[in-house]
Amino acid sequence: MPSQPRHHHPVFKHHGRTRIGSSMVGINSDAVHEPVADHLRSFDESHYNAFEEAVCSIVSRRNVMRDFKKKAEDLAVVKQHLLTRKRVLPIGTDQFASNLTSMDKGSIKQWLADRCVMYVKETGLTMQQHKLATILLAHLADHCARNSSPEPLYVAWDKVIESGMLPLSRTLSTYLYVLGHGDYSCSGRDIAEEVAMLHDCLYEPNEKTTTLLVKSLVLKGDASGAEVSHST
Repeated sequence: MPSQPRHHHPVFKHHGRTRIGSSMVGINSDAVHEPVADHLRSFDESHYNAFEEAVCSIVSRRNVMRDFKKKAEDLAVVKQHLLTRKRVLPIGTDQFASNLTSMDKGSIKQWLADRCVMYVKETGLTMQQHKLATILLAHLADHCARNSSPEPLYVAWDKVIESGMLPLSRTLSTYLYVLGHGDYSCSGRDIAEEVAMLHDCLYEPNEKTTTLLVKSLVLKGDASGAEVSHST
């Protein structure tokens, strides 16, 4: 059978820059090395408290222990690093959003891989423990879905970006489902939009991500971009 065409959100090239809707962005391959203000290195207190409570509530569950193959030491190490209040690396959320609109799948995966290498070097985690941290945050997303609680995911999402995790399509879809129960914005950022953009960069776009991105464009006043996005 012939392969099905991939559906992408509207992307327009212009003088070495990339536009989605009406937004122009550039590519900065050195984004992970950009300095960040000290106040950006800590998390919102209420969001962190919700994150900490949620993580502590799931680490002893049987399905979590199964994924950690009953290696309590690894689970303890991963939990400790995830619950760190201070950021290990500059997160560069503005640049991350720009990268999502200007890079292809391979470039984004490489960007995340570079972040991962930097993160494990700074924290002393093994690559296996980094993978287990990704799995633990997937369990966290399921927990938040069962409890209709989006707040822990505001911190979890920054942990994903900071540490260069590569979540599965299912996990990103769960994030979007949960974030739909809240305002899903934090400090002026549209977290759900970032999740949807990463999903559609790495995986096949679906109805949920397309609808959310169209809504985001409309709220930003980019009606023409939303119309093009909806029609693709």
